[in-house]
Amino acid sequence: MCPSHCSPRFAASLGFAAALSFLRVGADTCTAPPSGWVAWWPAEGNGEERRSFTPATADGSTFGAGRVGQGFGFAGATAGLSLGAAPWLQREDFTVEAWVQRRDATVAANGAGDRGWILSFGAGGWGVGVLDDGRLVLSRVGEADVASASPVVTDTAFHHVAFTRSEGTVTFYADGTAVGEAELDQRFRFETPAAIGRRGDDKSGSFAGTIDELAVFDRALSAAEVAALFGAGSAGKCIPAADVPNDVAAGTERWIRGGAATGNQVVVSDGFSVFGRLRLESTEGGYVSGVDVGDGFLANEAGGEVAVNVGSGGPRYLRGNFLNRGTMNVRQGLTVDRSLAILRNEGTIDLSTGGLLLRGAGVQLELAGGAVTGAQSIDAVSAQIRFLDGRLEVPVTAVNSTVEFGPGNTNAAAIVLAGSGSRLRGDIAPAQSVTVEGSARVGNTVARAPLGFANAGTLRLQSRDGGYQASLALDSGRLTNRTGGLLVSGVGAGGPRTLTAALVNEGTFRTDQPLTLVWPGGVHANRGTVGISAGQTLYLSGNGQTFRQEAGTLRIDGYLDATGIRFEYLGGRIEGPLELHQGTLVLSSAATEPASFVLAGSSSKFEGDIQPGQSVWIRGDSWDSHTTVTVGAFANRGTVLLRSRDGGYRSSLTVTGGSLSNEVGGQLIVAPGAGGPRELQAELANRGAFLVQQPVSLNAAGANHLNRGTIDIAPGQTLGIAGQGQTLRQEAGTINIGGGMDLSSLNL
Repeated sequence: MCPSHCSPRFAASLGFAAALSFLRVGADTCTAPPSGWVAWWPAEGNGEERRSFTPATADGSTFGAGRVGQGFGFAGATAGLSLGAAPWLQREDFTVEAWVQRRDATVAANGAGDRGWILSFGAGGWGVGVLDDGRLVLSRVGEADVASASPVVTDTAFHHVAFTRSEGTVTFYADGTAVGEAELDQRFRFETPAAIGRRGDDKSGSFAGTIDELAVFDRALSAAEVAALFGAGSAGKCIPAADVPNDVAAGTERWIRGGAATGNQVVVSDGFSVFGRLRLESTEGGYVSGVDVGDGFLANEAGGEVAVNVGSGGPRYLRGNFLNRGTMNVRQGLTVDRSLAILRNEGTIDLSTGGLLLRGAGVQLELAGGAVTGAQSIDAVSAQIRFLDGRLEVPVTAVNSTVEFGPGNTNAAAIVLAGSGSRLRGDIAPAQSVTVEGSARVGNTVARAPLGFANAGTLRLQSRDGGYQASLALDSGRLTNRTGGLLVSGVGAGGPRTLTAALVNEGTFRTDQPLTLVWPGGVHANRGTVGISAGQTLYLSGNGQTFRQEAGTLRIDGYLDATGIRFEYLGGRIEGPLELHQGTLVLSSAATEPASFVLAGSSSKFEGDIQPGQSVWIRGDSWDSHTTVTVGAFANRGTVLLRSRDGGYRSSLTVTGGSLSNEVGGQLIVAPGAGGPRELQAELANRGAFLVQQPVSLNAAGANHLNRGTIDIAPGQTLGIAGQGQTLRQEAGTINIGGGMDLSSLNL
């Protein structure tokens, strides 16, 4: 039986004479459609869609016997039904379910190709279908596929199939049972039409068989919900009968009025359309004035007005789905609070004196055109906001909610993500800003992005009040901060900031508050400007990470804590000293700008030659203790400095597999710092300046050292080159011995 909630409920105060009912097809086994359905094509001799939002236009398709009444049939190589742009289907998370019957157990498509499409956009969009071998497939069309583990539609009988996707996880169902799970974590592009029974753009992959009871939901259905749809069998989904006429006609007004005589007034209906004026307004006290349309739709059509007025105060409610193509004037705060309800705007919503509150698990605000204007704001709690098109001229605060920017949407928006249940999807355009905010209202915030994305606008991590965390974590992919984009760790009211992402910076990345950047095994790249403000720290530590300075500028006015990472200097500028602790420094020959590096800790090493104006300080200190850096053969045209910082720590260099060539203009300096031993285990070819200001031993077995530059030993200091079959060749230049040389057992 259709459950009790299928029965309609109308407010007696409006005098509705009858109620919307659900018809059962065949035996009493039909099942009510689960919540969240946005499209349903019964295929009963036409392409009508039950919501009337995505009608199908036949293009070579026919009708024949289906699983429930009739179904869509496809015989030609390009046969299908066109859906146009299908904005209601442009979703990242969804369910597609249908009954399908193959005409041939081995061939899925009427024309060329290895699959027959059930429902599909074109290139870059999503598509679902059946492969020749009977496996179910969900695609990022033309670019990536995931399929069920084994064939499941391998005969010419009807089978119920379902495809769900939630945050990149795809689950396949056949005849009510899950038959596989896979990851497809790329975002879709909706740049082409959609179609039933074929690919949406080039009309290929026409399904060789019958499709019936095709439906799309705006969420991933549960296994139990899919099983119920299969279990209904030939009865299918319960079909709503036609509404008793209760629309608000053009030129008329319907006033839903809470007042002393009627008390709180909430009209309960299964949906109606407004062509005239629907007025929500109280009198004689702060009474409720609202509408509850259940799983139906309240449609404010073009030319219609929904006026949410102050009256004598009190709450204003809209419970259920709302499609606005006209004008909604919100002068008193309006709450939309039914779980999984959809509020879609294609017209004008004016929040001049009243705000909009979205409250309910998964309630959706879809901005698909038109404008949201006014002086007030939108507050979303446990909701979804899909900014697909149109103008959003009011601020939005999304608390433990999902915000999605539609592909190609470049219109301005200012959105705050608050609470660790928040999610961010889609690319941020130049005029758009997203602030991830910790506050007293939500506490610490770690928002998540299920997929990689690009920022060309402003992405800010900042607390509002109190020292709350304001952080963002990607689940997969990378964060690309585009040219013109601003990524900033803001001060706000203090508190920690963490960005868990592989970052490619082409714009401006600014650290105004200490920030940890982490992505295990990740490669970060800078091609724009990275700025670390004075007194602030960018933590980039361990986890097998690599930072590539490729172009642009890395400006260190504060401190870069680079511990246990690989730093590659490939190009651009580095302004300010860069310290690597127990890390690896790679110097490319293409990186010729001046730069200052510190290597501390005996796990540190570097690769490549040091260019003029560049310096590498090998430092022992209380943080990393004694330091001996081991490198391969290299040339120094800048400065190599062996010096301790605090305490008598070793600061030494070992060169393996060749010699240290100190070139003309290069300086090799052994300095006292805070004292401690110095050792240079290398074969030295000196053509520049070798300055001994702290006792040092030059020690490499069998080495042939040569001097053609200057060796200067300061008073009171000693250069020891002793034994081990070493040779020193004084070929040119000068050796100034202000202190001493220990040449025991040396060939000179």
